[in-house]
Amino acid sequence: MQNEIQNFTGLINQLTNHINQIPETGYSEKLPIFAGTTIGEHVRHIYNFPECLLKGIQTGIVNYEKRTRNTKLELNREYAVDSLLEQANYILNLEHYEHIPLLLETWADDETFSRMNTNLKRELHYITEHTIHHMAILRLGFNFHFPEIEIDGSFGFAYSTIVYKEKSKIIQ
Repeated sequence: MQNEIQNFTGLINQLTNHINQIPETGYSEKLPIFAGTTIGEHVRHIYNFPECLLKGIQTGIVNYEKRTRNTKLELNREYAVDSLLEQANYILNLEHYEHIPLLLETWADDETFSRMNTNLKRELHYITEHTIHHMAILRLGFNFHFPEIEIDGSFGFAYSTIVYKEKSKIIQ
């Protein structure tokens, strides 16, 4: 499980390094490429998923639908970066929770939830993939609205894609 923890926390460090390059006003600016949403809203959404997982570790039930949607994360870049890094520090210490049973709760219909068995390793993988997905979206916004930002070549790409691209270079 150490790999999953390192993968996730590495992404958060990469994300915060890029967020810090955005002008403060740009963080909460409504961007046309995001259909009028903001970089801050995507960052808040990224933050919410590990938040739900951490809460689920305490309660035994993980529910990504019951997000807190703290708007301060959307509006204040410094607060968001500090919150993401603090959250990553909590994630770094999850290894001793590897074997606790968890239930994943999702909407079954408009009124009821469905539950299924899951585990911490699987959910860490899920929040990692979810984070990569939103980082890919953020990459579009960075490229289009903030071309001065230096973007890491791996930012917003799945690990399998990075490995594939590296192997393709060797083959060519």
